[in-house]
Amino acid sequence: MKKFFILLTVTIIFSACNTSSIKNNDTNMNKSISSTTEKVMTTSKETSSVKNEEGLMPKYPLIRTVMLDNTLYYDMNEMHLKVTCGTPDGEFIYEVSENEFPKRNEECNFSGPVKYQVYHNGGRPVYYREKWMRFCKKTPLQTMLENSDKIKSIKFRSQEERFNPKDEIVYDEDEIKNFVAKMKNLKNIPIRMDEEKNGWTKLFTVEINDDEKYLISIMDDVMKVNKVYYQIGHIDFDK
Repeated sequence: MKKFFILLTVTIIFSACNTSSIKNNDTNMNKSISSTTEKVMTTSKETSSVKNEEGLMPKYPLIRTVMLDNTLYYDMNEMHLKVTCGTPDGEFIYEVSENEFPKRNEECNFSGPVKYQVYHNGGRPVYYREKWMRFCKKTPLQTMLENSDKIKSIKFRSQEERFNPKDEIVYDEDEIKNFVAKMKNLKNIPIRMDEEKNGWTKLFTVEINDDEKYLISIMDDVMKVNKVYYQIGHIDFDK
C-alpha cells in the first residue's frame, strides 16, 4: 500500500510538470506568433508608407541611398571623379532594408562596408564595391523637372530609330510643354538596377543648356534618366 501511494504521488507530480511544460510551450508559441505578426505588420506599414507617399509600390529595390547631415543622398550610378585621396572621413554604421530610405545620419539601405568623404561640390563621394561613387541630393529627374521652364529642346527617337540621329523628331514648344506636364504627373520611385535593361522602346534627349543634357530611356514600367532608374506608372509618350 505504501509503495502504491508513493507511485501515485510521483505520477501526479510528473503529470503536473508535464502540464506546466505544455502551458509554457503554448505561451512561448503564442509570444512567437505575436512577435512574428507584429514584424509582418511593421514591415507592411513601412512598405505601404512608400506606396502612399509615392503612389506606386516599388517592384525593385530602392535606389542606393545614404543619409548625412539630415539629408538624403542618392546614387547617381557613376564614379566620383573629384576624389583627391582615398582616406574616408567616416563610415555608415546603420543599415535599413533595401526597400526603405534611411531615416537617421550615417545610415544607408545597402550592405557595406560603406564609407564617405565630406565633399559638397559635385555630390558626396561614397565608397562601396571598392569604388568612390557620386551621391547627390537630387535625382536627375528632380533636377530636370525643377528646371523644366528652361528646356531648350526635346528630341525623340523610337527603338527602331535610336541609332540613327537623322530620324530624330524635334518637339515644338507646345509638345515640350505637354511632355513636361506628363513627366510632372508621373508617380515614380527611383529604383536599383545593377544591370542595364535592353530593348528600350523610347528615347528622349532633353537639353536645358549646352552643358546640361538628360537622356531618358523608357521601357514598360521602367524609366532611366541619366543612369538613374525609376519605376513608373503607365504613360504614353507617343506624339
